[in-house]
Amino acid sequence: MLKETISLHDHYQFEIKLSLPFEDPGSKGIYSVDTYLFIPNSLNIHPGTLGRKEFFGRLKNYIRLRIPWTRLDALDAPQGPLGRLVALLHNAENGQQPTQEEFEDHVKVFCLAAKRALRARGLKAASSPADRAPGAALEYLCQSRDLLREYRALAPVVRRTGLEHSPAYGYGEEFLSIVTTYYAFRMLDRLQAMPAAQEAARQVHAFISAELACRSRLTGAAIPRPDDDNEHFVFRWSMLKKYMSSALFLDVRERRDRRFWQQVVAGVAAGVAMVVATAIAFIWQGRYGSLSTPLFMALIISYIFKDRMKDLLKASMSSWLRRILADRKLAIFRNFTTLVGVCKETFGYVSEKSLPPEILALRDKVHMVDVSNAFRKETIIHYHKDIIVKPRAHSLMANGFCDGMLDITRLGVHDFLRSMDDPEEPLYVLDGDRCRRVRGSKVYHLNMIRSRIGPEGRKSSRYRIVLDRDGIKRVERIR
Repeated sequence: MLKETISLHDHYQFEIKLSLPFEDPGSKGIYSVDTYLFIPNSLNIHPGTLGRKEFFGRLKNYIRLRIPWTRLDALDAPQGPLGRLVALLHNAENGQQPTQEEFEDHVKVFCLAAKRALRARGLKAASSPADRAPGAALEYLCQSRDLLREYRALAPVVRRTGLEHSPAYGYGEEFLSIVTTYYAFRMLDRLQAMPAAQEAARQVHAFISAELACRSRLTGAAIPRPDDDNEHFVFRWSMLKKYMSSALFLDVRERRDRRFWQQVVAGVAAGVAMVVATAIAFIWQGRYGSLSTPLFMALIISYIFKDRMKDLLKASMSSWLRRILADRKLAIFRNFTTLVGVCKETFGYVSEKSLPPEILALRDKVHMVDVSNAFRKETIIHYHKDIIVKPRAHSLMANGFCDGMLDITRLGVHDFLRSMDDPEEPLYVLDGDRCRRVRGSKVYHLNMIRSRIGPEGRKSSRYRIVLDRDGIKRVERIR
């Protein structure tokens, strides 16, 4: 079944990640997602305030490859990301020189896999029970040192094979150093408050100090400083993340198929209207002659009729066209040339009566606040997405880099905040023998139902996005 996660990206955007596995080689994978947004009428959302253009302007789509999960202690295995990088350099020493792009892809994928493994191991160690925290921290240090040592041992091989002109290896070392020290900092922050863990804290502190000094000496890059806004470091780290992720992100380009068919529809409507108007003119001319007052009046009436008929036909045929064509069609390319998939998106407003029974049942499920369903008034937005993965996409699995795609959707809520009330409402409570004024939070619930359709069938999930005028407070999944 398709796996989905939803998280808060910032105060004004939430992010949905949908994992799309590659199917059997030679077959085309087709995935569909229906998103229903149930918006309170008090937020003043309707076609006049949020149209198709505005909605897609608030929507950001990213599609990238999904790297397989690898444990921290398995990264250097023969089929692991570091093992494949070592094998690539070994082949280069034996005369099988890789291209610069191949080398950089291997470095980037290894760094991304290492980041994922370090994050899992670091968060587990940082959240371990107090009696196990020192041991977990030292184990993390041991594995991190081994990983950095193995990667740095490749520097002489990179120079011998003539690949040092690529910035990937140096950026990779800086990237790994920042990631390892970040989670080490989180452990140190916790260990410092534990009297029984001071020895472990000392070792973590020494590891961080050594890495900061090494990074500053080798790369000359900025490091965080206590009396600085650290703007340069944050910017550099952001660029490093984008550079490493570039190996996975696919090129998405919008296709203009819909515009072509819109022009066809307009031409057909104009042609039909002109045929009718010309037919009227011929009939009246045959009856009253070519120079007569009745013919003059008939030409005026036929012109008016033609103009109105053209607009009516154009609107009717455009409505029909919207039902069979996507509002937006995106082509997905690998390396800017290889088409590996297509994404089609459609946006519209729907009525409650037109909802599928399972969606309506899920909307009315759970939560005491929803007792108000009997009189609720909502605007319902339907956003549909089809993702078609071409059979040639399976060739991307051959090098072991990926095992599927990740569809990332970010939706901004700025348009939902305009008509909200003040986020704070005064309340009074009894505090002993006195009354006290306290703050009450004024929030709005934006309900969202996602229905995913893949090879294994349909799966639907409901979420609640809690908003106030300052943005998103939290995102809840309703079981």
